[in-house]
Amino acid sequence: MDNTQDLFADPKIEIIPPNRVRDDRLSKCICCRKSKASCEMDEDGCGICNECLGPGATTCDPISFEDALARLPSGHVLGTFRNQRWSAVTKRSRDDRRVWFWAEELGGNGVVSFNWYMMSGGRSVLRPCEMSTSKVMAFVLEFSPDA
Repeated sequence: MDNTQDLFADPKIEIIPPNRVRDDRLSKCICCRKSKASCEMDEDGCGICNECLGPGATTCDPISFEDALARLPSGHVLGTFRNQRWSAVTKRSRDDRRVWFWAEELGGNGVVSFNWYMMSGGRSVLRPCEMSTSKVMAFVLEFSPDA
């Protein structure tokens, strides 16, 4: 049963689009990997551009966060993220429904930490630890473990 119509029929809900400020900074969409002006990035889209978030979007990279996470080996690994060396630890539950992740930039102060849960019905939940979801997603999608 679709309750979408009921949700939007509620007079207490008002959707106000954010004001966009034009500037010259470019960001890279973590979905299509295209450089976009900040006004083309969805403020709450976790680093995903408006084009990829739009209805009928088909330009997204087929690799998903879950696919990239599954490719990370369990245990300790060294690797590269955005031309920097990192040390990462991935721990998985026996049933692979829970993942704990911690990474530190070697020689720097960067940290990425999160918990990921696979819920019943195939829904997943990502819980970043004191950082943005976009930072976690970008790291998992772009981190390259050493061979």
